Amino acid sequence: MWKILTLIAIAGLVAAGPVTAGKNAGGALVVHCYDQPIFSGFQPCVDFDDPGNCMDARTQSNRPETEREVVWLLAAFHDLADPGVRVIYFGLEHNLPPGSITDWGLCGPGGSIEVPDGGWPHEPETAGNSIGFSESITGDLLFPFYWFYAYGFEDAYLGTGINPTGGYAAFVSDDDPGVLDEIHRFGTVRWYEPGENECPVAGGFGACCFDTGECRLILDLDCWDLGGHFLGAEIDCDPNPCPYDPGACCFADGHCEVLSEYDCGAFNGSWLGSEASCDPNPCEQPLQACCLEGGECSDLTDIACVDAGGTPQGLGTSCAVVFCKAPAVGACCLPNAECIVLIETDCGDVGGIWYETTTCNPNPCVVPTVTTSWGRMKELFR
Repeated sequence: MWKILTLIAIAGLVAAGPVTAGKNAGGALVVHCYDQPIFSGFQPCVDFDDPGNCMDARTQSNRPETEREVVWLLAAFHDLADPGVRVIYFGLEHNLPPGSITDWGLCGPGGSIEVPDGGWPHEPETAGNSIGFSESITGDLLFPFYWFYAYGFEDAYLGTGINPTGGYAAFVSDDDPGVLDEIHRFGTVRWYEPGENECPVAGGFGACCFDTGECRLILDLDCWDLGGHFLGAEIDCDPNPCPYDPGACCFADGHCEVLSEYDCGAFNGSWLGSEASCDPNPCEQPLQACCLEGGECSDLTDIACVDAGGTPQGLGTSCAVVFCKAPAVGACCLPNAECIVLIETDCGDVGGIWYETTTCNPNPCVVPTVTTSWGRMKELFR
């Protein structure tokens, strides 16, 4: 029953997305590799080489290309955290070709499960993974949750990252209901050169600015997880240090809304500045004739015409008096000598040769023949 419920919870991650800061806020997914010979019967989870803390984890492998490396993925938390993890949603970043990663597996209490995407772990651009622990992992500031055996080479790397399916990585807490905390800190093992781990560090309370202009006094880790911008542990929210200068934002259909520059861009608008007002509407544009592909004409604003792939005909014009000339058609000769009637651009797209104002009857693409004798043919090829 627990496995079914965990599968349901994991399936809901992508749809739900990151929500708020919980007990696992500010956590990281880091890496650690082994610097000792891998003996026969080595069990990566049982024989885990604990670095003790995130800062001491090894991120450089010096193994020859003929020897496989064991790379652990670790969940890491700052010193003031009190984590409780039930689910990890994550992905990989690596440049290892197929066959370089030979074995992999989940570390966790017995009965824990994983739900990998097809192509895992060889296709990091499209395949992520979700892990559900049968028992919550509580209080541990550093613990392994996955491992790989991999053959590396110069410039090779293997690290943690976002799950490409949902576009983020996250911990789900053991609360009821579980709280989802987005992960922004990752780690990478590199062969023959230092890798890196973005280890979590506890910070102080300070001003956190949001796109709405709101300011909150929270931990820097929580600020990041909530999508804010941390100004510093010594900065207060009174007076409000978070800039919010809304102004007129114009949209392609001519309507105007008062938005911040960030929000305007997020909705594909054109921001006119914090001093610009929507009263009177600075975005209204008169209609004009717009010649569309195929020769159709439609009365649109200048912006809407361009967005539709058309050509504006100028202020004061309308489709009542403007004639939009359709693209000329002609004979398009294909490599097999077949002839079809197309416009010039379409002919080029199919690899043909275009002849303006020429029809396909008679076929101009037929390869001409020359009458000769058998004796001349033999002389030609002697």
